[in-house]
Amino acid sequence: MMRASEWIGGTPGKSSVGPNPMHKGMFHTMFPFGIARKALPPSYLFGSTHRLPCSIAPMPAFLRIFLTGLGIFAAQWLILGRITLWGTYPDAVLLFVAWLGVRKGRHWGAIGGFVLGFLLDAVYNTWGLHMLVKTIIGFTLGLFPSSEREALLILPRQAFLGSLVVALVHNGIFVTLLALQSGTRNAFLVTGLWIGSALYSAFIGTMTSLFTSRNPGIFS
Repeated sequence: MMRASEWIGGTPGKSSVGPNPMHKGMFHTMFPFGIARKALPPSYLFGSTHRLPCSIAPMPAFLRIFLTGLGIFAAQWLILGRITLWGTYPDAVLLFVAWLGVRKGRHWGAIGGFVLGFLLDAVYNTWGLHMLVKTIIGFTLGLFPSSEREALLILPRQAFLGSLVVALVHNGIFVTLLALQSGTRNAFLVTGLWIGSALYSAFIGTMTSLFTSRNPGIFS
């Protein structure tokens, strides 16, 4: 019978660390990867078929848009709605609904406007005003020709003008309905909530466009 010192690379009475050429085939048959390499994982030793890491599936588009919308709603409610300038505040939810309608179509825009508007009405107690106006805006902007949506690239200058026009239309309808509902008429409804907030929203839209133009894959 062959001694252990022979097949691990030595001869009796010697302490050689290299493999014995006479028994090289036997050595590689028993240890095909060599002694000096890393130890094999337990899954290999016990015959598991899952030896390679599984690739992570990409997040579905619906779930990604839904989570993004919730994040923008939370940012609007907890942060942007509290950062006021002379009583005006930006409407990031409106900008997201507008982007959703332009990029994904009228159905996405209408559903996004309805859901996010409902959430804003719930926290601001505006009795369906946000839900109604944002649904109209999302549906109307979704009438953009579908063949041009995927190639659409919004530059910062276009983002400012587009956000300003959308915000002026949205705020004009919203202020009119709010005045009819509450029965109040004052100059701040026009200078603050209508024009001032529209300019503030256009500024936020421009900053967002500058960021997404450097990272085009974020809202693709």
